[in-house]
Amino acid sequence: MFNEMAIVFNDETIDVFSSENIGLGASVLPADGMIGVGHLEDSEGNIVKDSKTINKEMTGISIGGAASVLRGVSEAVTPSGYKFVIKFMQSNASVGISWGITRRVGKLKEL
Repeated sequence: MFNEMAIVFNDETIDVFSSENIGLGASVLPADGMIGVGHLEDSEGNIVKDSKTINKEMTGISIGGAASVLRGVSEAVTPSGYKFVIKFMQSNASVGISWGITRRVGKLKEL
């Protein structure tokens, strides 16, 4: 499976990111759509609100997993121990693991 998503935070000081993932998984339907909200957590599970930390930790490689039956949770862990958590709604039932890379696209007002 291949996934691509845009990550936009509700804060003008935080960058916009593009994430591309490839992985192994299974689903009921061959294609689906997903929408969700997410946040970054430190290694102790605290939600990170500092824009400089978010901008630094969101870029790079990660390994993740997701499971859903119309609603689900996806978690991607970075090498430095931060975790990007997404709670989402999906038009399918699925489970999978993935490896990916996230890149900075720019500030929202610049795009």
